[in-house]
Amino acid sequence: MNKMRIMIADGDSAFRLGLETAIGQDKTMKVVCSTGKATEAINFLHTEMVDVVLLDLLLEQGDGLTTLQEIQRCKPDVMVVMASALLQGNIINRSVLSGVKTFTAKPCTAEMVLEMIRSCWEEEQKNRPFSQSTEAVISDILRRLGFPPHVKGYQYLRQSVLEVLEDEEQLGRITKSLYPLLGRRFHTSSVNVERSIRYAIDTAWDRGSSDAWEYYYGLSPRSARRRPSNAAMIAVLTDRVRFGFGRSISL
Repeated sequence: MNKMRIMIADGDSAFRLGLETAIGQDKTMKVVCSTGKATEAINFLHTEMVDVVLLDLLLEQGDGLTTLQEIQRCKPDVMVVMASALLQGNIINRSVLSGVKTFTAKPCTAEMVLEMIRSCWEEEQKNRPFSQSTEAVISDILRRLGFPPHVKGYQYLRQSVLEVLEDEEQLGRITKSLYPLLGRRFHTSSVNVERSIRYAIDTAWDRGSSDAWEYYYGLSPRSARRRPSNAAMIAVLTDRVRFGFGRSISL
């Protein structure tokens, strides 16, 4: 079972340590980032996969509300759970925290926060739509990124993600195993598979939505000059599908 990926963004180092310890003892969760700085939290969100953010309003190099706004902009599907001393006495209007799944005032225990996460996560999973097939989810992401469906590379890339979802080791042997596998399936050569995927990526990078690339890939033509390699594209798409980024968003 894939563990829930949790980022801790909290200005209280002792509280962070308590959360890290509690999460480390839980078999369903893991800490992928722990920081007291808003800038570090935002940078991590732009480059890595996160399922849940534990957010404090008091952070260094920024603040929790700015971080929350950035989460809502670049990763709207990430679940946010907030624990902060500033929530006492209704100092923060609840309407401002509309992007927060649930929140509690400090002082509170790490166990209380983890219980909130479990409860909200179970609710999220129940409400998550499962009507789309995996192939349909991949197709939808490719379309949003600007991949032209009529080119061969689109088909090869979609099938590559399906193969890696079934066998993660294929990602480590793309040239020796995955390309030949696709070549046999589509009655073409490994070289043609590689070139076609590269052409599809180049086309989508040039013509696709920067916002979509930022959301699904973490980088976009306006934030990076270097286009993704075939392997990087397959790896990121596989992660996005596996961790639920196929849910509908407005782009």
